[in-house]
Amino acid sequence: MSVPVPQSDATLALDYLFDRLESETADRLDPVPAVVFGWREAPKQVNQGTGRANRIVLSPGDPGGKVGDLEGGKLPGRNPNSLATMVELATLYLWAYDATAATDARKQWRACRRLHDVVLPICIRAFRGRWKQLSKSWIRSELERPFGAEMQVVFAVESMVPDDLVPYAAGGVVTGIDLSINGQDC
Repeated sequence: MSVPVPQSDATLALDYLFDRLESETADRLDPVPAVVFGWREAPKQVNQGTGRANRIVLSPGDPGGKVGDLEGGKLPGRNPNSLATMVELATLYLWAYDATAATDARKQWRACRRLHDVVLPICIRAFRGRWKQLSKSWIRSELERPFGAEMQVVFAVESMVPDDLVPYAAGGVVTGIDLSINGQDC
Protein backbone atom coordinates (compact mmCIF):
# COMPACT_ATOMS: atom_id res chain seq x y z
CA MET A 1 0.00 0.00 0.00
CA SER A 2 1.45 3.36 -0.98
CA VAL A 3 1.44 6.40 1.26
CA PRO A 4 -0.32 9.44 -0.26
CA VAL A 5 2.01 12.32 -1.03
CA PRO A 6 1.03 15.37 1.03
CA GLN A 7 -0.15 18.36 -0.96
CA SER A 8 1.60 21.68 -0.58
CA ASP A 9 -0.12 24.40 1.38
CA ALA A 10 0.55 27.00 -1.32
CA THR A 11 -1.72 30.03 -1.22
CA LEU A 12 -3.56 30.31 -4.53
CA ALA A 13 -4.40 33.66 -6.13
CA LEU A 14 -8.13 33.69 -5.31
CA ASP A 15 -7.44 32.66 -1.69
CA TYR A 16 -5.01 35.55 -1.41
CA LEU A 17 -7.42 38.04 -3.00
CA PHE A 18 -10.33 36.95 -0.80
CA ASP A 19 -8.27 37.47 2.37
CA ARG A 20 -7.13 40.90 1.18
CA LEU A 21 -10.69 41.94 0.30
CA GLU A 22 -11.95 40.89 3.74
CA SER A 23 -9.28 42.72 5.70
CA GLU A 24 -8.83 45.84 3.60
CA THR A 25 -12.50 46.64 3.00
CA ALA A 26 -13.16 46.24 6.74
CA ASP A 27 -10.50 48.90 7.34
CA ARG A 28 -11.85 51.31 4.71
CA LEU A 29 -15.63 51.02 4.55
CA ASP A 30 -18.41 51.82 6.96
CA PRO A 31 -20.67 49.91 7.04
CA VAL A 32 -18.37 46.92 6.67
CA PRO A 33 -19.30 44.90 3.58
CA ALA A 34 -20.08 41.22 3.51
CA VAL A 35 -17.27 39.51 1.58
CA VAL A 36 -18.29 36.04 0.45
CA PHE A 37 -16.90 33.36 -1.87
CA GLY A 38 -18.70 30.99 -4.18
CA TRP A 39 -20.77 30.35 -7.26
CA ARG A 40 -24.17 30.37 -5.55
CA GLU A 41 -23.45 33.42 -3.41
CA ALA A 42 -24.02 36.20 -5.94
CA PRO A 43 -27.84 36.32 -5.96
CA LYS A 44 -28.36 35.91 -2.20
CA GLN A 45 -29.68 38.97 -0.38
CA VAL A 46 -28.56 37.34 2.87
CA ASN A 47 -25.03 38.30 1.78
CA GLN A 48 -25.62 41.95 2.57
CA GLY A 49 -23.19 43.60 4.93
CA THR A 50 -24.04 45.23 8.23
CA GLY A 51 -26.75 47.85 7.94
CA ARG A 52 -28.09 46.15 4.76
CA ALA A 53 -25.36 47.61 2.59
CA ASN A 54 -22.33 46.63 0.55
CA ARG A 55 -21.70 43.09 -0.61
CA ILE A 56 -18.65 41.73 -2.42
CA VAL A 57 -18.87 38.26 -3.92
CA LEU A 58 -15.79 36.57 -5.37
CA SER A 59 -16.85 33.79 -7.71
CA PRO A 60 -14.38 31.48 -9.50
CA GLY A 61 -14.64 31.48 -13.30
CA ASP A 62 -16.41 33.83 -15.64
CA PRO A 63 -20.23 34.00 -15.92
CA GLY A 64 -20.11 31.35 -18.67
CA GLY A 65 -18.21 28.91 -16.44
CA LYS A 66 -14.79 29.18 -18.08
CA VAL A 67 -11.84 28.58 -15.75
CA GLY A 68 -8.81 29.92 -17.63
CA ASP A 69 -5.76 28.81 -19.58
CA LEU A 70 -2.39 27.35 -18.61
CA GLU A 71 0.95 28.98 -19.35
CA GLY A 72 4.49 28.08 -18.40
CA GLY A 73 5.57 28.32 -14.77
CA LYS A 74 6.70 31.74 -13.58
CA LEU A 75 9.01 32.83 -10.78
CA PRO A 76 10.92 29.54 -10.46
CA GLY A 77 12.62 28.64 -7.21
CA ARG A 78 9.66 29.25 -4.95
CA ASN A 79 8.67 26.66 -2.41
CA PRO A 80 6.61 24.94 -3.66
CA ASN A 81 7.92 25.26 -7.16
CA SER A 82 5.56 26.58 -9.84
CA LEU A 83 4.97 23.91 -12.50
CA ALA A 84 2.66 26.13 -14.52
CA THR A 85 0.70 29.35 -14.31
CA MET A 86 -3.07 29.34 -14.67
CA VAL A 87 -4.48 32.55 -16.07
CA GLU A 88 -7.46 32.03 -13.80
CA LEU A 89 -10.77 33.72 -14.52
CA ALA A 90 -12.95 35.04 -11.71
CA THR A 91 -15.89 37.37 -11.27
CA LEU A 92 -16.48 40.01 -8.64
CA TYR A 93 -20.04 41.06 -7.89
CA LEU A 94 -20.15 44.45 -6.19
CA TRP A 95 -23.49 45.47 -4.72
CA ALA A 96 -24.16 48.59 -2.68
CA TYR A 97 -27.19 50.36 -1.26
CA ASP A 98 -27.58 53.92 -0.05
CA ALA A 99 -30.21 53.83 2.69
CA THR A 100 -30.57 57.61 2.72
CA ALA A 101 -32.37 57.65 -0.62
CA ALA A 102 -33.75 54.24 -1.58
CA THR A 103 -35.53 55.48 -4.74
CA ASP A 104 -32.77 57.81 -6.00
CA ALA A 105 -31.03 55.94 -8.84
CA ARG A 106 -28.13 58.39 -8.84
CA LYS A 107 -27.36 57.76 -5.17
CA GLN A 108 -27.59 53.99 -5.66
CA TRP A 109 -25.23 54.21 -8.66
CA ARG A 110 -22.83 56.35 -6.64
CA ALA A 111 -22.82 53.91 -3.70
CA CYS A 112 -21.88 51.02 -5.99
CA ARG A 113 -19.35 53.10 -7.90
CA ARG A 114 -17.63 54.07 -4.62
CA LEU A 115 -17.51 50.41 -3.57
CA HIS A 116 -15.88 49.69 -6.93
CA ASP A 117 -13.36 52.48 -6.28
CA VAL A 118 -12.28 50.76 -3.04
CA VAL A 119 -12.26 47.17 -4.31
CA LEU A 120 -10.46 47.54 -7.66
CA PRO A 121 -7.35 49.20 -6.20
CA ILE A 122 -7.11 46.30 -3.72
CA CYS A 123 -7.04 43.89 -6.69
CA ILE A 124 -4.47 45.97 -8.55
CA ARG A 125 -2.17 46.29 -5.52
CA ALA A 126 -2.56 42.61 -4.59
CA PHE A 127 -1.30 41.33 -7.94
CA ARG A 128 1.02 44.10 -9.18
CA GLY A 129 0.62 43.66 -12.92
CA ARG A 130 -0.48 40.01 -12.85
CA TRP A 131 -4.16 40.99 -12.90
CA LYS A 132 -6.28 42.15 -15.84
CA GLN A 133 -9.88 43.28 -16.00
CA LEU A 134 -11.65 41.59 -18.92
CA SER A 135 -15.12 43.13 -18.67
CA LYS A 136 -17.27 45.21 -16.42
CA SER A 137 -21.03 45.62 -16.58
CA TRP A 138 -23.97 46.82 -14.55
CA ILE A 139 -26.41 44.18 -13.43
CA ARG A 140 -29.83 45.73 -13.76
CA SER A 141 -32.79 43.83 -12.58
CA GLU A 142 -35.85 44.70 -14.60
CA LEU A 143 -37.83 45.52 -11.52
CA GLU A 144 -39.94 48.61 -11.14
CA ARG A 145 -38.38 49.36 -7.75
CA PRO A 146 -34.67 48.51 -7.80
CA PHE A 147 -32.87 47.99 -4.51
CA GLY A 148 -29.31 49.31 -4.61
CA ALA A 149 -26.99 48.91 -7.59
CA GLU A 150 -24.76 46.01 -8.67
CA MET A 151 -21.73 45.73 -10.91
CA GLN A 152 -20.08 42.62 -12.31
CA VAL A 153 -16.31 42.64 -12.93
CA VAL A 154 -14.72 39.72 -14.78
CA PHE A 155 -10.95 39.47 -14.47
CA ALA A 156 -8.00 37.17 -15.03
CA VAL A 157 -5.18 36.68 -12.57
CA GLU A 158 -1.95 34.72 -12.90
CA SER A 159 -2.16 31.92 -10.35
CA MET A 160 0.56 29.39 -9.58
CA VAL A 161 -0.01 25.69 -10.23
CA PRO A 162 2.21 24.33 -7.45
CA ASP A 163 4.42 21.28 -7.73
CA ASP A 164 2.81 19.19 -5.03
CA LEU A 165 5.52 16.56 -5.10
CA VAL A 166 6.93 16.94 -1.62
CA PRO A 167 10.12 14.86 -1.16
CA TYR A 168 9.17 11.72 0.74
CA ALA A 169 11.36 9.02 2.23
CA ALA A 170 10.59 5.85 4.18
CA GLY A 171 10.78 7.71 7.51
CA GLY A 172 8.47 10.55 6.44
CA VAL A 173 8.61 13.88 4.63
CA VAL A 174 12.10 15.16 3.83
CA THR A 175 12.51 18.57 5.46
CA GLY A 176 16.16 19.19 4.67
CA ILE A 177 19.06 17.60 2.84
CA ASP A 178 22.57 17.44 4.32
CA LEU A 179 25.00 18.32 1.53
CA SER A 180 28.15 17.38 3.46
CA ILE A 181 30.27 14.23 3.21
CA ASN A 182 31.47 12.89 6.55
CA GLY A 183 30.78 16.29 8.14
CA GLN A 184 32.83 18.17 5.53
CA ASP A 185 31.14 20.74 3.26
CA CYS A 186 31.24 19.84 -0.40
